[in-house]
Amino acid sequence: MRVYLSILCFVAAVSYAASEGVLFGPNTWAVLVAGSNGWWNYRHQADVCHAYHSLIEKGVLPEKIITIMYDDIAQNSQNPKKGTIINRPDGPDVYHDVVIDYSGKAVTAKNFLKIIEGDEVGMENIGSGKVLKSNENDTVFINFVDHGGAGVLGFPSTLLKAADLIASLNKMSKSNMFDKLILFIEACESGSIFDGFIDHLPNVFVSTAAAGDESSWGWYCDDKKFGTCFGDLYSINWMERLDKLKTSESLFDNYNAIRTKTTKSHVQLYGDYKLGFLQQFESAEAEDEYLEEYPESQKEHKGVDSRDIPLYFARKELEAAKEPANIILKKERLEKIIESRGFADNLISKILKEYTEGDVVSQQDLETKRSKLNMDMFSCYDDLLTAFGTDCFSIPENTYIMKHLYKLANICVRDESSVKAVAAIQTVCLEEMQAINRLDFHIE
Repeated sequence: MRVYLSILCFVAAVSYAASEGVLFGPNTWAVLVAGSNGWWNYRHQADVCHAYHSLIEKGVLPEKIITIMYDDIAQNSQNPKKGTIINRPDGPDVYHDVVIDYSGKAVTAKNFLKIIEGDEVGMENIGSGKVLKSNENDTVFINFVDHGGAGVLGFPSTLLKAADLIASLNKMSKSNMFDKLILFIEACESGSIFDGFIDHLPNVFVSTAAAGDESSWGWYCDDKKFGTCFGDLYSINWMERLDKLKTSESLFDNYNAIRTKTTKSHVQLYGDYKLGFLQQFESAEAEDEYLEEYPESQKEHKGVDSRDIPLYFARKELEAAKEPANIILKKERLEKIIESRGFADNLISKILKEYTEGDVVSQQDLETKRSKLNMDMFSCYDDLLTAFGTDCFSIPENTYIMKHLYKLANICVRDESSVKAVAAIQTVCLEEMQAINRLDFHIE
């Protein structure tokens, strides 16, 4: 559902007094998460590094920021500027001075939930061991950037399911871990994580890059030396705006500006709308004044659907290849991506065909419609995701498949029992195992 600022302001106006304070200040705790790895996903860690500096600039204390990122970009062999990360063309190094609390194999959904729940014992001897130590007087800000699908967010080797995240937010609320909790989520289909799931939680406010049925978009993707996108459209919009502001603005004002500039997806709001009047940082008055404009104009960029970034750059590399041997290599690379994606598309269709016992109408219904998710379906959905990961291949390590997960979610909305669908997954994946092994390739 598309949410418009005028409606939100009307609904929340009577609760203005409850939103005193600021989002970014000395009483703010922040958790910044880049849930991916690999050069294709450069933009996610760039976004998080940029956010780290932006928050400190606006008053958040460095010791109250917890940073979670794989940290395989700055020193990556494909990085033309070793030891640095940038978030826009010819931009400043945002990697410098970033304190990374959890990297590499510590970047998991399970650890993230322990961190936001304040579970020091659970994080003992892992990374820095730092967890949220916020209380009922604090503001907590969570910024998550990665891939997503219906009801899930990605980590390098695990999935974060909406039901598990909402359970942790409930626990944080009951444990009085915040006065206000604000989440900015950059991921495809990110709206599906919260739509209808957090209305019961007071003082929780969520902004997502996309609705529950659409992709988010990579941006600044034109630098041939790097061959990757420097940022995500929603993320660079809110951060570049925050960087430019001389004086503060409310979250509603921010939303109105960011949704207007984020033209490739529909920025969404969920939760307790009274927090929409919360100011972002301390200033004399909230006016739309800016510091000097960024030299790089966004109008010069078209961006790329996040799902298609590996395909986009494989085509660009083939176009740029000159030597015959390199042309062959790049052509094979492109063909492999196309082949693996086609295999994934067909695999899901075969699973649905097996599940529906060849009922074409029923299968088409599962493939084309998007059912609204509910909490009752997540037990079934978890079984299906587990079966797929066990009997087919890893979902978070083959991120393209996330675009099809709504079809499995549809099954669980229709039938909360997972038995028949799990059997269909096991049957089809066993039949296709030889082809899966032959691919020997991440389905990106």
